[in-house]
Amino acid sequence: MGRILLLVALFFGLVFLLLHERPEESTVAILDSEVLWAQHLESIKGQLLKTDRPDEFAKYHWMIRTRAGSNGPAYAPNYKLEQLKAAQRNQLVFAQARRQALNFVERGPGNIPGRTRALVVLPGDPTGNSWIAGAVGGGLWSTTNAGVSWTNLTPDLPNLAVSTIVISASDPNTLYAGTGESFAGLSGVRGDGIFKSIDGGLTWFQLASTVSNDDFQNVNRIIINPGDPNMVLACTSNDPNFSSFDSGIFKSTNGGSSWVRVFSGSRRVQQLVASPDNFNVLYATLNNGGVFKSVTQGNTWFSSSTGIIPDGRIEIAIAPSNPNRIYASVEGAVSGSDSDLYISEDAGANWAVVVEENDGENLDFLGGQGNYDNSIVVHPYDEDIVYVGGVNLFKFIMKPGVGSGEPTVLGVDIGETDLFMDFVNFDSGVFFGSKLAVGDIPDSEFVSVEWRFGPGLSQMAHRFEVPADGGTNSDGGAGVADEDYTYEDYVEVPFEVWDIDNNKQLMVSFRDQQRDGVFNLNPRDNDSDPGLLTTREYFYAHAVDYDPSGPEPSIMVAGGHEVKQMYFMWPVLADGAAPWDADNLPDAKLTINYGSVANRFKETVIISDAFNQLPGSSGQNRYFQSFGEDNTANLGLHPDHHHIIVQKVNEVAQTFRMLVTNDGGVYFSNTNINPGVNDGDWIFAGNGYNTSQFYGADKKPGAFEFIGGMQDNGTYRSPAGQEANMNSAYLRQVGGDGFKVAWHHTDPDKMIGSSQYNGFRRTTDGGASWTSGTVGLEDVGEDNAPFITWLANSKKSPNILYAVGRQGVWRSPDFGASWELKPISSGWAFNNLSRVAVSEADPTIVWAGSGMTSAARLHYSDDSGNSFTPVNNFSGGSMGNVTNLATHPNQRKTAFALFSFSDAPKILRTMDGGDNWEDISGFGNNAESSNGFPDVPVFSLLVLPHEPSTIWAGTEIGLVESTDNGATWAIRDDFINVSIWEMKAVDDQVVLATHGRGIWTVTLDGLSWPSELVTDLPDGTFNDQLSISNFPNPVFEATTIRYFLPSSMHARIDIITIDGRIVNAYDLGLLNQGPGELVWHRDPGTHVSGVYLIRFNTDLGSQVSRMVLQ
Repeated sequence: MGRILLLVALFFGLVFLLLHERPEESTVAILDSEVLWAQHLESIKGQLLKTDRPDEFAKYHWMIRTRAGSNGPAYAPNYKLEQLKAAQRNQLVFAQARRQALNFVERGPGNIPGRTRALVVLPGDPTGNSWIAGAVGGGLWSTTNAGVSWTNLTPDLPNLAVSTIVISASDPNTLYAGTGESFAGLSGVRGDGIFKSIDGGLTWFQLASTVSNDDFQNVNRIIINPGDPNMVLACTSNDPNFSSFDSGIFKSTNGGSSWVRVFSGSRRVQQLVASPDNFNVLYATLNNGGVFKSVTQGNTWFSSSTGIIPDGRIEIAIAPSNPNRIYASVEGAVSGSDSDLYISEDAGANWAVVVEENDGENLDFLGGQGNYDNSIVVHPYDEDIVYVGGVNLFKFIMKPGVGSGEPTVLGVDIGETDLFMDFVNFDSGVFFGSKLAVGDIPDSEFVSVEWRFGPGLSQMAHRFEVPADGGTNSDGGAGVADEDYTYEDYVEVPFEVWDIDNNKQLMVSFRDQQRDGVFNLNPRDNDSDPGLLTTREYFYAHAVDYDPSGPEPSIMVAGGHEVKQMYFMWPVLADGAAPWDADNLPDAKLTINYGSVANRFKETVIISDAFNQLPGSSGQNRYFQSFGEDNTANLGLHPDHHHIIVQKVNEVAQTFRMLVTNDGGVYFSNTNINPGVNDGDWIFAGNGYNTSQFYGADKKPGAFEFIGGMQDNGTYRSPAGQEANMNSAYLRQVGGDGFKVAWHHTDPDKMIGSSQYNGFRRTTDGGASWTSGTVGLEDVGEDNAPFITWLANSKKSPNILYAVGRQGVWRSPDFGASWELKPISSGWAFNNLSRVAVSEADPTIVWAGSGMTSAARLHYSDDSGNSFTPVNNFSGGSMGNVTNLATHPNQRKTAFALFSFSDAPKILRTMDGGDNWEDISGFGNNAESSNGFPDVPVFSLLVLPHEPSTIWAGTEIGLVESTDNGATWAIRDDFINVSIWEMKAVDDQVVLATHGRGIWTVTLDGLSWPSELVTDLPDGTFNDQLSISNFPNPVFEATTIRYFLPSSMHARIDIITIDGRIVNAYDLGLLNQGPGELVWHRDPGTHVSGVYLIRFNTDLGSQVSRMVLQ
């Protein structure tokens, strides 16, 4: 994703302020959905990415799907496919909602694919050039020529998010694809189970056993027994949006017809790897939970993590030449950065961290976001060479020698304690997913410690209480100061604490939150106990020898729980466990291992430095697409690598090549004994792999040229002077993540693009040069602007732009050259869902806001955005954050608020400026629509200007249409099933920006938009009566120019070329009030094909209509 913004400390600081034990809570009023999102982050803390912003995309989806009063999204597993099927069935029931077939045309880009996590090489092609790739937003695709061209294999399925693909070694006709992207612990795109092909990938079907199955919401990896295509294992995790955590490994012996759970993970199981020579031996990695191993084809599992100290995601790779040699690419800090490389030479039994030789710098080779992009593969012939991909791509060469690192916590083994006990993460926690804190004592006093539970096991402990009105919120919960911990007495607890390095028992303390004199655990209940006031029975291990006869005097003081404190944890009763019974706890041990990790040494070779930022780098294989009209080639390697494959080419000569998938699609290296290491060794293999994810797009007036903003890639434009098609190579215009764009409707040399947090850049010379578009715009950056930058304007008044920020609405009168704030104080609740829209009927009417709640209101302006008034909320029930706002082409006060909550209204319409709202999606308070609208998120809406009874809704499963003004709806089956994030009428076409399949258009007979222009827009009210239009349009030989005057006045009509040259002028003299017309005849010698303006000059001012000559 965009690399301009690399730190998320401020946001996570907000999370900690809100929710964690030690800091005080923020006093700033925050929307319920923001608080819920912060709680969600807290619940999965330790699995989050560090720097890049896929979390913002996940946050967006969380917030638009979480209705006011709910704790999170409520969509059921597999809802997209189920709703698509239902919508297709409803086409017959609601046939009146449909219109004739249309010809939708794909406009590219053909050279900018979207994020790709999965790739498999088909073994039947001796050239090795036949592959199947899976995009996270565009489904499954195949190539037979190493990416020169691609074919979409799943055009009829809704926007599959493919994360893994595998092929059977014994039956290459059998393939499996897992869906759902949850690698950052955040679900940007929820999966739809597992799909299977039995014809070599030509066709795919969804495994019935995974349909609507909570266990298969996100399928992270799949492996197949190389000797048996029916033996399949999958590691999965449920949607992180769910309130309860679930992750595990499932096994099928009948080709996926049924599954058996063979492992339940305490953390997210994210990878499965089989030993290359023995499928009995399997490995699994758990996010922040270590490596597990099976020697029974996955039927049983045991921990195999000795020496690994993870802080997040772990990816492992086995050397093909020696299965005992395994490498792990780990989010961690043992080597001094956020990335650790480990090596095992005994098949995972023991691990050593690998550091740079000769005390060299240990690079953060994952780029601070190993939870998002983390990939590893071992050299096919040399076990001492391993390749790792994060933001960039590296080659590590093992060197001789063994060293010893600094002492630290090596890991936590929960054993069987998860049967009755779980742990909460907190801000001072630094190990075990932020669930373990360490005290401030010398390293020499730390030891490995074991909590022992079971029949007959107990010891005495120091009991502390805290004030019932203490802490940050004065409720006895979070933020109680150490000095407010009062020592009470020395009581028995149902466990023992042992120093297992020296075989001696240790002193322990606990916080008696219940104030009942005993240690007991309650389940965590965020709903009824959001402050977790009933669960804070913390326990502390002290570096003090145990004395059963009496307490330690130094601990018997206020704040004594901190004395000689080694370890601090926050246990709670496990979900689903029986009520706490101290006398009947099972045999179980909780072990904290402390010691030094053995060091091995490596030499680092930088293969790619996408941004020319790495120390000692020459910027090799730097990724860039130069700005300029003729520069459309993708040079170097796109950053953010998700999968690496090695292809042996000549085993005798030991040559091979590498294939990588990343946020820019698919690349392959040269073939060599040392491939990919030199500048220029990589070839882009994504032409025609049209999976780009657009947030917004626009069209050049009078031409088939397009501009749009894409996730992960930036703002791109199709080549000038060419009609864009599905293969068009677009050129880069603005960096960062790309969001909303606008192409000036009367001056095609002007364009504006955006990046995250209100980053605007503009051009006035057709894209030859771009300059900052934020002069005067104060609401920029993470704290003051939405991540998904919003931009609104009207093609009737193209100079005026609107954006949103923390302070209100920002207005630019000069197409982004300068901005001025229009503050909103009452009911303005800024968040990432803040939106602004301009009336298509009257550009003086502007809508803005983020939702419909008591704190977040929509606002209305009828003076060109100079002032805003809050409007009424929907009276039919509670709503929440809006997904988008839309307006009507003919009705000034008509607007639409779009929503994405399950079992709730999706489209609300007002026809009176926000005084009243009606649900036209047919949900009301019901779980199903009464008029055919699918129960899926809605991202965009367009009322067809020439056919205002026809409304198009851009949904998560495609284009849904009403031809009776919203009375009934039906999905259009002549368009692809993909998320549509924006639709614009330009000329005689509708432009559709899809999130996964690029830009599309459709030409509609009779459409000509806009039919009139308003120039020199005053700050006052638009005059509804002064008007001009022409018909027919487009024009072949003649057209009738119709006008209306509100009173008697002088008038003149000018025919003007798009570049401002007047070719005809008609002085109409003094005209009476009322309508009139002028028949205009085309002169073939003067009036060449193209776009012309009809300017109506009167004593009241000017209006302009646009005319297209064919």
